[in-house]
Amino acid sequence: MRRLSLLLALVALVLNLASAFAADEIGNLGVKTALRHMALDISQVETADLSKFKEDKNMSYWCELDNDFFISYESGKMPRIPAQAIVKKSALIDNKMSEPMLAIKRGMDSPLDEFAEDIKVIYESGAHVIFQAPPSVLNQIAKKESNHFKLESLRQNIRAAVNERHIYIPEIKSAETVSVDLNRIKSYIKTFENYKTRYSYSQGYLDAANFAVEEFKKLGFEAKLVEYLDGGKKQYNVVAQKKSPAAEKNEGFYVVGGHLDAMSPNPSIEAPGADDNASGSAGAMEVANIISKYPFAHKVRFVLFAGEELGLRGSKAYVSQLKASGEITKVLGMVNLDMIGFDKTAPISSLWQTRQTYDSFVSNFLAVAKESGKLKITMSYNVWGSDHVSFINAGAPAFLFIEDEYGANPHYHKTTDHLENLNPEMLHEFVRVVAQGLVNILSAGAEAKK
Repeated sequence: MRRLSLLLALVALVLNLASAFAADEIGNLGVKTALRHMALDISQVETADLSKFKEDKNMSYWCELDNDFFISYESGKMPRIPAQAIVKKSALIDNKMSEPMLAIKRGMDSPLDEFAEDIKVIYESGAHVIFQAPPSVLNQIAKKESNHFKLESLRQNIRAAVNERHIYIPEIKSAETVSVDLNRIKSYIKTFENYKTRYSYSQGYLDAANFAVEEFKKLGFEAKLVEYLDGGKKQYNVVAQKKSPAAEKNEGFYVVGGHLDAMSPNPSIEAPGADDNASGSAGAMEVANIISKYPFAHKVRFVLFAGEELGLRGSKAYVSQLKASGEITKVLGMVNLDMIGFDKTAPISSLWQTRQTYDSFVSNFLAVAKESGKLKITMSYNVWGSDHVSFINAGAPAFLFIEDEYGANPHYHKTTDHLENLNPEMLHEFVRVVAQGLVNILSAGAEAKK
């Protein structure tokens, strides 16, 4: 039966390739350097074969999108497609339009909707859209980039979403299992939601920040509002850390953070932001509850940022303060919890975003996630869109830990973003992974010192 399946797959591949070659011949009529694009299903392609394929000189560029692989190549110079890959789509690139562009969006809506009649969509899946547009239209779309909508030229190779089959994740056995209080997480989220709005310039944000400060203090942390100026206006991040023993004053520390502000169509009046991002702020606070019981708790600093929705303003200001004080060199790693509660389709999906340089730091947490097997893991090396970017740009190891179905979330930046729309199991697992990862790292450090 298996041989028959393989035979059928090979026949399908041959037919697909024959169709593509035939189209090449037609496309070459009157065109000297016509480019083609092709979308492949790589779900059955082994890592070694995919790595070899990426080196094919006939490819102009490629974009990795989980189990899909988008390529561009000159007509008549088709790359050698892996035997296990399936051609989903193949067509000429429209040379009257812009080069193909990758758009990454948060939520179901995006600036592309405004130009739907003018653009040519080549590929679309979840948060990712590959399209072409007339140059004048592309210029208009580019002006709408933000930390909620990003454009990338596909004149480069991009690992936008990497399936966990192609990521190295070490095997571990956690020595001590942490305990997560889901009811406490939900209580924090509901409290934040009940402030009606946490728009950065609102009283609701300030009230939520003061609530967080008092909760951190109850756990024995030194907590305060740290001021920064935003266009002349005072804004505040929440910063909490236990006092270090005198002998460890100059040692490094980890940062767990998430943005506390929220957004909606009318943010000054109502922006409940349960998923975005009361979930991440509550998650960071629950990690603090767990870590507070350990002797190494002082090695973790907790920061809830203002102004993320306005362009990462709070984290940029905080990192500038760390640079000014010299503390940025002490940041051993930063975990950014942003939108950790929405999951429409099982299994629970997670997206991890970092630079490949920081794989060794991130792998500590990936190993914990793999150990339980509750999360579908996708990695992105295309860094953008949230507060970890401020740390990465300053040279500090950092990663974003976020839901991977935000492109399908109908409540994103809406007044309907409430606790009842969140997945409790997902909240629990995201928090557990971060807390357990930190305990594993810091316990190992404590053992090494003995």
